[in-house]
Amino acid sequence: VAIVVPSCTEKPVDDPQKEEPTPEPDPEPDPEPDPKPEAAFEITLTGKTELSYTVDIIPADKEMTYFYLTETGKNLADRGLDTPEEIIAYDLEMIQAEAEAYEVTVEELVNEYYINVGDIYALTIQGIPPGEEFVVYAYGVEMGEGMPKPTTELVMLRDTTVASTPVEQPMAITVDVKGTN
Repeated sequence: VAIVVPSCTEKPVDDPQKEEPTPEPDPEPDPEPDPKPEAAFEITLTGKTELSYTVDIIPADKEMTYFYLTETGKNLADRGLDTPEEIIAYDLEMIQAEAEAYEVTVEELVNEYYINVGDIYALTIQGIPPGEEFVVYAYGVEMGEGMPKPTTELVMLRDTTVASTPVEQPMAITVDVKGTN
């Protein structure tokens, strides 16, 4: 004779004295990685034509002193200036050479022609050939021991002027020749 015993599990009796432990809350999810740090400048293209472009240069810190410069992409490439560090080093060398040529101190030259503070709106650069790449860049500086020292990363905008569109246009030339053979 076989006896079959159904399997069973014991159900605990509710004990009013005994409370179920509160489950641990899920740990806080890892915070999102910090967004990309705010750039030191916002350079915005606001217009361009065949021969010019217009930008706004807005520093994040309105009290910061800074340089902005403009160049063609071709000139940067011809000089082998591929990185922000190379561009800044070149700028500082040119400022030193320019000060020597004008027989003024670097600080005098920088304060007169290069240093900026605050927002610049509607800066228009003219004379760029049609379809040419142009570059506008800015970086914070402070004067230190006779030479400017960069205080921020270089922020750059690259774009191209509007290309010329050839237009066929009829033309008539009238010549009045007077004289003898």
